[in-house]
Amino acid sequence: GSDTLATERVTRAADRLDGEFSSPARGARVRYAATLNADGTVPRVEMWAYQGGDTTGTRAVMQLQGDSMKVEVPGRTMAFATKAGAVPYFNPSMGLLEQAILRARTIGGQTVEVPLFASEGGATVALSVTFVGSDSAHLSLGGVAMNIALGVGGRVTGMSVPSQNVRVVRVEGARAAPAVVKTDYSAPADAPYAAEEVTITTPKGLKLT
Repeated sequence: GSDTLATERVTRAADRLDGEFSSPARGARVRYAATLNADGTVPRVEMWAYQGGDTTGTRAVMQLQGDSMKVEVPGRTMAFATKAGAVPYFNPSMGLLEQAILRARTIGGQTVEVPLFASEGGATVALSVTFVGSDSAHLSLGGVAMNIALGVGGRVTGMSVPSQNVRVVRVEGARAAPAVVKTDYSAPADAPYAAEEVTITTPKGLKLT
């Protein structure tokens, strides 16, 4: 609907992806640093999970080794069976989802299946990506359909999840505020005009409110 569920800040380079995901409603924050290969695969991700007022975080490292994912957490190392080329992912990170779409583009084809290694539970799930021209794609993950708008270089510029009434909007650089605060646009009592909320649906199915 109109509630902000989460905010994610992403910085991308050719060989590295850094992100910080924050969900005030959940009281959770996740920071990650991913190493990238030219083919879109992610051989290593270092993550820190924070709860409440925690400033230290719980660290985990995931390293893809063939068809296995090696996961290191404090005091323990585990290995999970996965698929070669699996992209590490935690829901609902848009930075890592975008990386999976970039991986699909390098694989080639109109409809591509990319394995995602879910950090919660260690399961491998299939992400189906169907490209529609060069500026959009349809995704299916766990039976949930998503519509994606793509910009320059295959970057995700927006997303809608019709079944969940969720939308994602991307803003660049300084326009990304550290915290999303709902602005009051109502007309002052003595204003010579009225104010009303309007939602515009684009031809691609994205909603601008």
